[in-house]
Amino acid sequence: MAKILLIRHGQASFFSDNYDQLSPLGQLQAEALHAYWEKIQWRLDKVYSGSLERQRHTAQIAARRHLETLPHQIMPHFNEHCGMDVVKSSGQFELPPAHLPDAEKHKQVRAFFKTFQKIMDEWVQGKIPEYAKDIETWQAFRARVREGLEEILSNAEKKETIAVFTSGGTISAAVGDILQLSNSKITELSWMVANSSITEIVQVRGRTLLRSFNTTPHLIGKKLTSMV
Repeated sequence: MAKILLIRHGQASFFSDNYDQLSPLGQLQAEALHAYWEKIQWRLDKVYSGSLERQRHTAQIAARRHLETLPHQIMPHFNEHCGMDVVKSSGQFELPPAHLPDAEKHKQVRAFFKTFQKIMDEWVQGKIPEYAKDIETWQAFRARVREGLEEILSNAEKKETIAVFTSGGTISAAVGDILQLSNSKITELSWMVANSSITEIVQVRGRTLLRSFNTTPHLIGKKLTSMV
């Protein structure tokens, strides 16, 4: 039975000029996962990630003992969807500056995700606005995630445990394929994926099955949980 662990990256830097990097909290979440794996003496046989900085950095922290002897294999199949690019291209919202007080930041974040969800709902239904014509479509995103998983599974040995460090939307797309969810249900699911969470997929007798979703045993009692 091959086992794939889909791990969401630690919290990214939402208010930074470079969103695609781990925040201090994101680094702590990755360290907590590393410490948990060390405690239970967890073994990984292969380590993959998407090519995004926040995905690669999470892998480098959480799986660093394994990466002393295993290659860190990069697969852009597991990069996040382009929803953020679609929202930015729409011109309907700009991220607030980092120096705002926390209360104002939270207000701005809520406003952003309200806009984000509205545009995403239209985008996943194939209603591609003119400003997003050159951006990867939702359908293409789902196809590349599916292709990436199929490639890994086709090369997996029976008892291997494989870690894939990726993003919330990517994990939701993979789970959606397994459970045959609609596009709207997949996007709803993506809001629930916690930073550094683990989703377990197994392959049994040629069937790909969901074993667990969005677990965070390494964060219990640490007050490190985040969704954004």
